[in-house]
Amino acid sequence: MKIYIHHYYTESLFYLLAHNTTDRYFEINDNCGSVKCKYKDTYFEFVFKPEISDEEDGYHLMDWTNIHSQRFIDKKLFDLSNRQREVSDEINNTENNTLYNLVELLKDKPNWILTFFSGEKSLYKHESLIYHNNPELLYDIENSLGKLNKFKIIFEEVFLKEEIEKKYPNFYFAFSNVMWYWNNHADIRWFYEFKKIYDYLKFDYDICYSMRTHRYNRILLLNELKKLNKKNIFLQRSDGRKEGVEYEKYENKVLDIHLNSLTGENDFDNLNLVNKQRVGLDLFFRLLPKAKMQILDESWAWSINNFSSNYISEKSIGYILAGIPFISTHSFPLEIIQKILNVQPHPFFEESKKIQGNAVLFSQFVNTFLNNFDDNFKLCKDWIDECNSIFLKKLYNENSLLDLILNDFQKLNLINEKLKQKIL
Repeated sequence: MKIYIHHYYTESLFYLLAHNTTDRYFEINDNCGSVKCKYKDTYFEFVFKPEISDEEDGYHLMDWTNIHSQRFIDKKLFDLSNRQREVSDEINNTENNTLYNLVELLKDKPNWILTFFSGEKSLYKHESLIYHNNPELLYDIENSLGKLNKFKIIFEEVFLKEEIEKKYPNFYFAFSNVMWYWNNHADIRWFYEFKKIYDYLKFDYDICYSMRTHRYNRILLLNELKKLNKKNIFLQRSDGRKEGVEYEKYENKVLDIHLNSLTGENDFDNLNLVNKQRVGLDLFFRLLPKAKMQILDESWAWSINNFSSNYISEKSIGYILAGIPFISTHSFPLEIIQKILNVQPHPFFEESKKIQGNAVLFSQFVNTFLNNFDDNFKLCKDWIDECNSIFLKKLYNENSLLDLILNDFQKLNLINEKLKQKIL
């Protein structure tokens, strides 16, 4: 089975696509060439060649992250990212233009795969959201992806409504590849390492909520939790993104909340001089050791509505890898985890569903939760330990993209429907 990768070879790209393969034989020169390997008794050959070609003896693949990262060493990608369109200035940006131009170049080609991992939501048209004064800006990405109807699009969103998934028959979630993306993007491996520390810690608090980006919904939640005046809650905010407009706009509303300053008062206190990771190491020293449990507040948790599809970030993934129990400000991360790991619902899933997007109701829930903390903690800890075990088993043994290829890109729900029909 051949897969033509139309990028230069890099170690991070190879492991994103070919993790958990064996019997690897590398023939790479000047970052071009091939790697032969084996997965589940099938031999694969990954051919790294930047130029676009039309061989018919295998799949062709491009990766969204490497389209960006290699554009200064690959002329075709540089041209795609710099070609402008006759659209409004807001939509006429590098990311949107690059995808639009890529689609125009490749949209009619068969046997192509696009791995589209961006750490952001991509599909909006079937959501009940009020999120932007110009929704066409958000629709632009989806409009471009929609033209790739001959492609197999591998992305990080999980469909939560079956009727919506049917509208995107060539979109696929690939668990292990998505996790490798997050490892490349946000160093999630360190959460796994931290578990060995967490299991032996003694904590000053029962539960913790910390805010990095000063979004309005998080400002509200911090202040509502502060009103509880509970000594077993640790509240914190960070100035890691103090250059942002939101920080300047909302900082005066949370001045009485403990500040985790990355710059400090002296030069030696400036973590920005030594901390080059997207997820700062201060997380593992100044936040996670503080409390037995965390409050999970994913990026889209501000919405009061349910989602048709969404993704989980390093926030949810990190707590699973570290075995740290949590309660969630929205139900969608819990739905996603339940679906991708095939586990029982989170013990407080129904509570999250009733109070999502409402800081007052969530604060009331936390107050009730803490009144019976020991029993509630155990429920959450047992659940997260089960998630951790299944997560690691999948991560160490699966390659979801190659499984999709071996199964001819049949989705699991379609396979189950066919099995039911055979039984009947």
